[in-house]
Amino acid sequence: MRIDTRPLSSPMLALVAFGAGCGPTRSGPTPDLARACTAEAHLPIAESTSAEGLRYCGAVCLEVAATVGTRRVDLCAGTLDVRIQDDTLTGTGACRYVGIEGEAGLASLFPEDQHAVVDGQRSDDGWTGQVTVYTSAGTFGWDWTGTWNGLGTPLSGAVFGSSLVDLGQSAVEVSGDGWFEASTNGCDLP
Repeated sequence: MRIDTRPLSSPMLALVAFGAGCGPTRSGPTPDLARACTAEAHLPIAESTSAEGLRYCGAVCLEVAATVGTRRVDLCAGTLDVRIQDDTLTGTGACRYVGIEGEAGLASLFPEDQHAVVDGQRSDDGWTGQVTVYTSAGTFGWDWTGTWNGLGTPLSGAVFGSSLVDLGQSAVEVSGDGWFEASTNGCDLP
């Protein structure tokens, strides 16, 4: 598969992993890159949460950027497992850097699967929350916004943000943006 490596339109790439916080207008990876996320055959499986509520499972695709010596851009493809109880969402996510042709990726810096805790609340404008990512280099967080119209409808949204990660003698800004989509049917897949 050939992936379009032309510069992306997102101004996020000047930052580092999950997006710069401009709200739900973030678009995430381009369609070609998003297809690369969903084509990945061996995605890490998000740990099932023991929280109460309706269980939703699905896919996550994040375009992540960081400058460590040189600018690096990568895709983190993975899965999401969350529970919705009343106006609260709790769950986990997991993703793996899968690379973008022609880009210095992040897999050499973060070879292990990336794990996250996802929390959120329903408001008048939809759903908002926080994603906290745990890596060997440290913990960082991003925001998410989403939509869910009740039982039987998918949960979908955008993840975006920028955080500093302390690498000992220097701090690296990690930013990016992406999307997720989950449904109750997604939990039945192997």
